[in-house]
Amino acid sequence: MIRLQQLASFLVLAEELHFGHAAQRLHFTQPTLSEQIRGLEHELGVELLERSSRKVALTQAGKTLVTEGRRAMAQLDHALDATVRAARGELGRLSIVGTSSAVVGVLPQAIRAFRERYPDVVIDLVESGIVGAIDALLGDRADLALVRTPIPTRAELETLVLLEERWVAVLPNDHRMADADAVAPEELTGEPFLFFERFNNPLMYDELVTYCAPSGGGTRDVANFSTLQALVASGLGFSLQPPSIAPMTRRDVVLKPLRDPGITSRLVAVWRPGDSSTVRGAFLDTTREIVANLSGGT
Repeated sequence: MIRLQQLASFLVLAEELHFGHAAQRLHFTQPTLSEQIRGLEHELGVELLERSSRKVALTQAGKTLVTEGRRAMAQLDHALDATVRAARGELGRLSIVGTSSAVVGVLPQAIRAFRERYPDVVIDLVESGIVGAIDALLGDRADLALVRTPIPTRAELETLVLLEERWVAVLPNDHRMADADAVAPEELTGEPFLFFERFNNPLMYDELVTYCAPSGGGTRDVANFSTLQALVASGLGFSLQPPSIAPMTRRDVVLKPLRDPGITSRLVAVWRPGDSSTVRGAFLDTTREIVANLSGGT
């Protein structure tokens, strides 16, 4: 079997075409180098060199081995480099599934920062309700989920709280409470509560609907974030949202803190137990930095 050292020695000799000079570069004795090259020729069953007392030249077989050997060594270097980079989380693929508030809030900034640091990692991003996100994790169709609590699941999952924040009310900017320091549902008498359809996150939906029930306006389900914001801006109801998605909020709505006790939301990273992906770890490190900036470093 041809050893890597034999090939490496031959390539150096092919550059020098002198056993003494090549042995010096390789820190070998000349007899050791000669033995390696003869062993390589024996393994291949061909002569790689034309030897005389005055010079060493490559045979046609030797020239071919130089070309292919250099290519093989370059591929090996690439493979070893890729292995080390993958171990550091700098190479690979990461499949992320996120709920709407994560996709329009923290995730775009985190992905942008991560791609600047690790341009050779391929990221796949899919938006889903929390039930679909958890199913994707359990079905091995995603490596990481970013969701809002509460999390409905029947399985043990690894979780990391990235951000805890208090929900804020979303009102049209000409609302009678637009200049108030804070609002409570009972101050929004007769106004419907607008929120995403229940299947996206049944536990969250029920929690928020119960909290907003004192408005007496009932609940209206909305398909997506853009529609929700447009309905609020049109004066057709109010909503709640996490402050972290404020940059995506329309200019014709205002965000108001809720009067105590209010209600909180946690943005949580979720993954399968036993999954020690270095790419996922590097992405979470980047996401934590983004979240720290959003929350003022607290």
